[in-house]
Amino acid sequence: MEKLAQNGGRIVKQTILVLFGLLLLSSSAVAALDLSLSTISAPGWITANGADSSVITVTVVDTATAPVANADVTFTLDTASQVLGTISPTTPVKTDVNGVATAVFSVKTISGNATIHATVSVNDGQTLPVTFTTFQRIDHGIPEKASFDAYPTELPVGSETRVNLTVYDYWNNRVDSKNAPEAVQITVTGEDGVGLKDGTNFVTEKTYYTDTEGNVSIDLRLSTVAGENKLWMYRIGNMVIMPSKTVIGVAEETPSYIEQTRAINMEGTKSPLPADGLPVNDVTITYTLTDKFGNPIHSAPVLCTSSDGQSATQYTNLNGKVTVIFPAQDEARVFTLNASSPANPAATCRDPYSAGYCSQQIEYYNTDPVDLLFTANPQSMASLDVDSTTRAILQARVVDAKGNPVKNEKVYFSLGTTTYDAVYIGATDPVLAVGPTEAVLVGDDGYATTEFSPGAFAAEGQPGFDPTATGQVVVTARWTNTAGTITKSRDILLVWKNYPYLSTYSSMKCDNAHVGDELNLTIQLKGDGIALKPNPIDVVLTTDRSGSMMKGNPDRMVNVMAASSAFVDEMGTNDKIGVVSFGNKGDYTSATTYSGLGPGIDLDTHDDQSYRDEHYKSSPTSYLYYATVDRELTSVPADAKTAINSMVPYSGTPLRDGLRKAVQELKSARARSNAIKAIIVLSDGDYNYYGDPLARGRGYTSWRPTDFEDLTESYMSYSDTDGYQNMAAYASYNGIKIYSIAFGDSISSGGKTTLETLATATGGRYFEASSANIEDVYIAIAGDLQETAGGDTEVSLDFGTVTIDDNTGGDITQYMDYVYEVKTPVADSSTYINKTNITKHGIFHQLFSTVQDDTAGWSARQINYNVGTIKLNETWSATLRLRLTQAGSFDLFGPDSTSSITFTDMSDTTNPVTQTAFIPEMQCKVYPVGENPVFGTKTLQVSDLTVTTSDPTVWKLAWKTSYDGDKTVTETLQSRVADSAAAWQTIPGGITMISSQVVNSPSYYTLSLSDTSLWVKGKCYEFRVVAQAEGTDDSVTQSGSTCISASGGTIYIKLE
Repeated sequence: MEKLAQNGGRIVKQTILVLFGLLLLSSSAVAALDLSLSTISAPGWITANGADSSVITVTVVDTATAPVANADVTFTLDTASQVLGTISPTTPVKTDVNGVATAVFSVKTISGNATIHATVSVNDGQTLPVTFTTFQRIDHGIPEKASFDAYPTELPVGSETRVNLTVYDYWNNRVDSKNAPEAVQITVTGEDGVGLKDGTNFVTEKTYYTDTEGNVSIDLRLSTVAGENKLWMYRIGNMVIMPSKTVIGVAEETPSYIEQTRAINMEGTKSPLPADGLPVNDVTITYTLTDKFGNPIHSAPVLCTSSDGQSATQYTNLNGKVTVIFPAQDEARVFTLNASSPANPAATCRDPYSAGYCSQQIEYYNTDPVDLLFTANPQSMASLDVDSTTRAILQARVVDAKGNPVKNEKVYFSLGTTTYDAVYIGATDPVLAVGPTEAVLVGDDGYATTEFSPGAFAAEGQPGFDPTATGQVVVTARWTNTAGTITKSRDILLVWKNYPYLSTYSSMKCDNAHVGDELNLTIQLKGDGIALKPNPIDVVLTTDRSGSMMKGNPDRMVNVMAASSAFVDEMGTNDKIGVVSFGNKGDYTSATTYSGLGPGIDLDTHDDQSYRDEHYKSSPTSYLYYATVDRELTSVPADAKTAINSMVPYSGTPLRDGLRKAVQELKSARARSNAIKAIIVLSDGDYNYYGDPLARGRGYTSWRPTDFEDLTESYMSYSDTDGYQNMAAYASYNGIKIYSIAFGDSISSGGKTTLETLATATGGRYFEASSANIEDVYIAIAGDLQETAGGDTEVSLDFGTVTIDDNTGGDITQYMDYVYEVKTPVADSSTYINKTNITKHGIFHQLFSTVQDDTAGWSARQINYNVGTIKLNETWSATLRLRLTQAGSFDLFGPDSTSSITFTDMSDTTNPVTQTAFIPEMQCKVYPVGENPVFGTKTLQVSDLTVTTSDPTVWKLAWKTSYDGDKTVTETLQSRVADSAAAWQTIPGGITMISSQVVNSPSYYTLSLSDTSLWVKGKCYEFRVVAQAEGTDDSVTQSGSTCISASGGTIYIKLE
């Protein structure tokens, strides 16, 4: 072996014979150590918290694993790792006898892997230094915060996206999974369809784990409803705030559906409408554009076209709506309006379903009369020998093309030839209240009305008497239009009998009925069999003698005295009549001028005395009380008439006290316990003296009678009325019915309501009368008081024999559907069956009520009701609901129909007889449904929104508004952080209203910056005003960005 040696600066070349034994004997030569088996180690994970440390250990051994003591070990950090921590000591460390040397690694606040080197030097002159390397793993600290990525912020509804969340510790180290993953629980809130993807499903709450970068990837599906979809992370570690992120779901830009409202006029009426050109018949339609999920689409065009060639494009407002207006027409036409979406010509109309457009029609119809309808109730009645008050009410209705009544049209009524089922000696024919050439005008109620009086037969005990006599006649109503081009006539058969039967009524309000409407058909039976011997009647005529009864020539009082006398004539020999009058008290010369009203010709005195001599022979008259009993109950008609014809009108209407006196007379010893008791009260004005007869309000005992004014809701308290202050209750308690009559045109609606309540609350009847018909009213009341019996009854409704469009035998089920439904209240159900009675004491009783399903009967065209026994004063009714499904004209029931009522006459219990009656005929005309299109809109514009910042504590916002419509404008002030995709938020208190037309009208809003949770220092904000009104497009004006200084001082405008 050759070896170079340095000696005294000289290089000496030596040749050595290597003899292994010699070397062992040489003490001056040492071999180099092999340190490759030495080790360096670092402990496991430490935390990047600025406090943790670890011991780095180096163990130096030779090839025989023998420890090398006293070696120098120098510890150093890799340059890149010096941000992670420090190593100490930085000077060489001597290994101990075990060959071990250590140093301390102190962590800083950054996580990662620190690279640590250890260089070992033995210093034996033979062994070269050896460097060993290890890594100290540094973990993140406790989770302190987390943040979602800024984007996305706004996506189409129903779409899917990935949202990233990163979790950090206090020192902003990512909370990664390099040591162990961190569990993160996420929940999402929103409307239908929102969810977190979990395999093939979507959930609203899920647990995720951080990845190697501290991230969590969240697959989010947005709701199908436009609006916020909010992600929340539950707090972990040292978190104080729950991190959250909102993704706004916005409607798709392309409309999928168009919805339309039914066109209506300004009063809410649907087509068809009269062609009168009046603004009230301007009609509106609102269209709504939505995406496939039903979300409204803003600023989408709607193209409207009409069948007369008009077209217009309007844009939807923030609610996806646009309202169009079509003006009223003055000629009969049908318009078709289509609405489509230029953005998607295939958009589907929802109602009615059609692809590409919505369509509806509006019909303007001619208001000229074209048809005549005619009804009579009842159609079967008692003959006059049985009941002299028997009348049938005939009503004709002249209608236009849509079934609306046309007022002031002339209708003529006439009788055909009377026929009898046998020859009856002494029979008299029926008569009408008007002659065949006397026109009856269609009135405000839509009807031309007159009365029919049936014929009479020989009475029992007279020659020619027949116990089952029947007569009949056809009554014709005829109408011709003014031009003479249209003539219509309708016939109804009327029947009268002299034996008992049930009063039968039918009703179905089908005036101006249209397909789709639901109508209630009511059949009503009343137990008032006519041939039975009536109970005795005690009745008190209670008449107003106030000053207004002087109105007219002859005056009202004269007419009432005549009518009252006629009423007395209608009473039987077993009846009693009393007379009470009410007015002022004192001495009065008959017919003294009062409030401009005088005897005979008003304000003209030359006829006063002759008028008094003719009509007021008892003048002068003295009244000791405001209400007086002028004749106690008497069975002598002449005595009653004398009291009636002795009344003198003058001032005051003490209705309350008049009723009290009348009830007390019917309670007196002169009244009979088995008698029917009634008060017939007539007034032509509003009550005053003594106050409210119904005792509404407060009662007084110290007031004078004259302290109470017209229609006052207070009253004088009585101590002699069985504890009742309400005169209706007082009468009912004593078994007394009140028949009330509102006479003339001086009484107010409040006065009429009071009179009606007095009647209905006691089981009586309410009438409105004039001088022309007052006598008929009194006679009708007389007939109503003569109660009789009823019998076992069955009702059969045959819908298989109806007449449709003048053809007998049509299938009614093709035009109407029966509706079975149970509702609350039960009286609104179908079929609702009800039975009631009113006792002799005037108390109403509900005998029973039930709901019956007549679906099977309707399908069979035959509905039957087993009514059972109907007694005196009992009323049975059945109300069934029919839904109109097809247009047409229908005649239901009547004498030619097989629909019938059968009952057993129980007037002779030893020989009961089964009788049959028909249901009164009903006419109903059903019109097709019309739709309504429209054009036009109003203009709404807001503009010039500015923000003034001269005051650092407030912002002043100003804008201008122009509007030419007649609805209320709502202006909403909104804000958001500038340069963000955040949703606009309404500023608290930032809503204003405008309810008039304006042009560039200025509006102002002062915004305080004191709420730092809303207005943050250093932030910039944008503002906008959104204006909305029915029938217009939305209008928006927006400001630039306005910022607050970070120091909280000066506000500045951000330059874009």
